Amino acid sequence: MAWKKVAKVSDFPKSGLMLVEPEGEEICLIKSGDSVYAIQEHCTHEEGPLHEGQIESNGKILVCPWHGARFEFATGKVQEDTPWATDDLKTYKTKIENEEVFVDV
Repeated sequence: MAWKKVAKVSDFPKSGLMLVEPEGEEICLIKSGDSVYAIQEHCTHEEGPLHEGQIESNGKILVCPWHGARFEFATGKVQEDTPWATDDLKTYKTKIENEEVFVDV
């Protein structure tokens, strides 16, 4: 695996969600508070585009825009109240250096 610069913290839209494609791999970045998380871009239910989803008000859960599957984005774990999505999301390590976001891909 290798660290790839994928964005600047200032690049994030108000939603806190962004699609990046390091090494041709689609990854959803999530900015929550001062942290940035990275998960696979497509929902494990029916491939919904997660960067178009919503972060719940608790700042820990991402909701898929297609069918409402809910995932804890720090761990990729599908939530128990989402029985139609049974598989967890792939997560990636992230780091921020000098306001630049890196993902280990």
